[in-house]
Amino acid sequence: MGPRTPWLGLMVTTLLVGLGLTEDADGARGVETGVVLPVGVLVGGGLLVLAGTILEGVLPVPALVLTALGCGASIPAALWTVVVPMLLVALFVRRAWQLPEMMPRSASCTPRPLDA
Repeated sequence: MGPRTPWLGLMVTTLLVGLGLTEDADGARGVETGVVLPVGVLVGGGLLVLAGTILEGVLPVPALVLTALGCGASIPAALWTVVVPMLLVALFVRRAWQLPEMMPRSASCTPRPLDA
């Protein structure tokens, strides 16, 4: 396993939170965008992806679960963009692919006979 590079997770987090906050700001100003994005789903999904990115090197299995929840929740909300769901799937696949490498290996100890 190479060095940990959380750039894809951070980029996806920024993109999701930015989409959510932009849609919320447009609605507050009375601008009709024609696309209704669930703000809470996008921001919440982005924060779950961020949590998974932070925990990636420490707790790989919970990090993968948080990433899967964030990606799964955000895909329907950002489906109209086409690019964002592809990034979310790529992030999840990358994390799932790295999971076996990040799991601690169990030390194989063969019992020795007791010395008499």
